[in-house]
Amino acid sequence: MWGVFMRITNLENVTSVYQKSTNNAVTKQEKIEKKDKIEISKEAREYQLGLKKVNELPEIRQDKVDAIKKQIQDGSYSVDSNKIADKILNNARLVQKYNEW
Repeated sequence: MWGVFMRITNLENVTSVYQKSTNNAVTKQEKIEKKDKIEISKEAREYQLGLKKVNELPEIRQDKVDAIKKQIQDGSYSVDSNKIADKILNNARLVQKYNEW
């Protein structure tokens, strides 16, 4: 069986042409690329502002603490057991609903 043979000469010319074309492709691609851009929605900006305001609040509202202390000292502080029971039940329902997700 006879095979077909092909002789390649001037291999340096082929590789130099290939390198030039790939270099041009990279240069063109670099020119085409655009810079990334990010836009924050109005709602996100409002959320950030609200979060900033909340973080500026003190952890302990000393005015409330002082008012309750005064009520306890003068005997006028009263606890509404129905309100406490309602809040406990509502909190339990929220926890249950959260666990169902």
